[in-house]
Amino acid sequence: MPPPRRHGWRIRHQRSLFLLASGLSTAGSFAGLTAKGWLLLQDSGSPLLLSLHFAALALPTLVFSGPAGVLTDRLGSEAVLIRAQWGLLAASGLGAVAIPLLAPWPAALMSALLLSTLLVGVASSYELTARNKYCALLVDEPDQLAPYLASFSVVFNVGKLVGPPVGGGLVALAGVPIALALDSLSYLLPIATVLWLLQPDRSQERRSIGVLIRPYRAQPMLVVVPCLLAFARAQRPLELSGLFVGFGRQIMVRKAICRIHLSTWLRNSPSAPSSNTRRG
Repeated sequence: MPPPRRHGWRIRHQRSLFLLASGLSTAGSFAGLTAKGWLLLQDSGSPLLLSLHFAALALPTLVFSGPAGVLTDRLGSEAVLIRAQWGLLAASGLGAVAIPLLAPWPAALMSALLLSTLLVGVASSYELTARNKYCALLVDEPDQLAPYLASFSVVFNVGKLVGPPVGGGLVALAGVPIALALDSLSYLLPIATVLWLLQPDRSQERRSIGVLIRPYRAQPMLVVVPCLLAFARAQRPLELSGLFVGFGRQIMVRKAICRIHLSTWLRNSPSAPSSNTRRG
């Protein structure tokens, strides 16, 4: 018996709602990162501290992508996605709260801001991994998954483009604490959207058994050790910048491969209904 078709305005436009909420959240995130980086550079005057700020944001992706995928398979993409969004809210809120509380102690304030960025990077690793799988539950046909994931890439890049100017404007008009507070609050948009507006087809999600988490326990060291060796061998800033570019390309290629495998798996999955069944 074919499954009933889903009706209603929210159901027909839930993919667009999720895109919009994620795009606004991404813009708010990069606005907050810009404000935080400006404060770190202004108060410390150290370019090294600013580079640590962005390294703390990017490097967790290399370490936690594998465990994030395993946890998503075990708990489900929706559960991990919501928890990761709450983690992003708490991590960004840490930076907003630290500024008025730790202003008399500059060293403690700089450490708290770097810790906030590091936690944002860790939570983002889980959020991106769970979101890619969650998108598969929002499409009606397997062939719609790849274009939908491509739309998320476009929205993400637009958020990266819009966020820094917005962050700079907020710093100039209202100050860094307000910019970081708005960054933290922006994560409420995707949380509310997932909790109350979206109705994913959870029957299409398949989970792995718990023993699959064991091979990933040693993976972080396999990533961290080569990174440290590469940093130790890089003697000039130009080499370091090239190293970051190489890591960024590896991350992008890894995400693209994961998306292709996800689309292929969903298309060939025995539990996935055929196009004729959906249209019936």
